[in-house]
Amino acid sequence: MTIQKTMSIVILFLSTILTPFAQSGFQNGNAIKINLSDDGKEYLRFTFLNQTWVRYTDANPGTTVNGSAQDQIFDIGLRRTRMQFFGQISPRVFFYTQFGINNFTSNSKQYQGAFFHDAVSEFRIHDKMLSIGAGLTGWSGLSRYASPSVGSILSLDAPLYQQTTNGINDQFLRKLSVYAKGKLGKLDYRLALTKPMAIQNAVAVVNPLSVNSDFALTPSKLQTQGYFMYQFFDQEDNLLPYTTGTYLGKKK
Repeated sequence: MTIQKTMSIVILFLSTILTPFAQSGFQNGNAIKINLSDDGKEYLRFTFLNQTWVRYTDANPGTTVNGSAQDQIFDIGLRRTRMQFFGQISPRVFFYTQFGINNFTSNSKQYQGAFFHDAVSEFRIHDKMLSIGAGLTGWSGLSRYASPSVGSILSLDAPLYQQTTNGINDQFLRKLSVYAKGKLGKLDYRLALTKPMAIQNAVAVVNPLSVNSDFALTPSKLQTQGYFMYQFFDQEDNLLPYTTGTYLGKKK
């Protein structure tokens, strides 16, 4: 039998930003910001985001939770809890870090789960045309939402089918990479040379070797990635690798 009724109440506490400060040069809209230069072009910023999901579901007959039969399921989960700390610390040097947890529920192991999602250092060679960087990063291909921005997703959640190696040879879509990115007129590009992570440490299920195997068990080789987009109308920011889901009508 199919599920008779499913009700999902999704509460998204998006961009729960700490902005209690009012000192000049310390607050900037929706983020804590400390200016390192008089013009504000060199800075340090901190943001916090929390997405909480609350769900109630009428379950199929025979559904069990931890071995006990359940006809109704109610749960609360931290879908994403993230802290970002980044900054332009000199005219050419930028760094970005993101720390947090995904998918923490009442069935999760306590005191586990938080990790670095991103940790990169970047050097600007040309103001817009070229920056190069390295670290644990989401600068990658193959598609737009291979690196989605979690704070602006249009639908209920990110289209995970576009993250083809999530949890297998990467860390929630991020990989250890050397990358180049920039804008050539209206052409926005990103290129990355990546060392995939060992699938023996994967959190996702890896099929055993057979005619239908997905991944080889041998040590990984270097992987090349790229994504190119021509922006006909309004231009998108490319400071970070994560692509906006919706601008809510603010951009064409």
